[in-house]
Amino acid sequence: MRHAAIFPGLVLAACMRPVAPVTTPSVELEAVQVVEEIKQRRGRAVLPGKWTERGGLQMEILASWRAWEGLAGDSRLIDLAHEESGILIAIDAFPVEPDAPSTPFRKSDECKWLFEDDGRHELLRALRPAHSATCVGHGTDPRVIRGWRSRKNGRDILVYVHYPTGRVIGGARITEPVLSTLSRR
Repeated sequence: MRHAAIFPGLVLAACMRPVAPVTTPSVELEAVQVVEEIKQRRGRAVLPGKWTERGGLQMEILASWRAWEGLAGDSRLIDLAHEESGILIAIDAFPVEPDAPSTPFRKSDECKWLFEDDGRHELLRALRPAHSATCVGHGTDPRVIRGWRSRKNGRDILVYVHYPTGRVIGGARITEPVLSTLSRR
């Protein structure tokens, strides 16, 4: 009698259509891809220590991060990659006239800017007051991007932090020691 109760379940299990496993890229694979992508489109590598750019921004590059300056004439000042976590920090600067509208956050088909806030963000004291926004990825790139924008010394400074899937909260602990060193000469 006990076998009769088990038998229908086995028949049903044998008849089920196989389901393809759901795969998501590993964080390690995402990290390698991000670093390779940066290397292909950036300038010279920046060694750990104090980094300063011509317009007066500076920050401490920690040993756990790899960094590359933007190419001459490019809006990108620097890219930083934390290879262990796959987190990327990018800083752009755009010259603007005093009364010009703010430079918008980068548009992408892969993410949508959902939350925006103006205020005094403690993490980026050098950019206060700053406008912040969060972009949530979809499609093939589900990462989350946090962005800050501020106008300083005739330039719109935009800071982007790209968090791989599932790394936003833990990623904040990784990025805070670097972002908190961003300052102006």
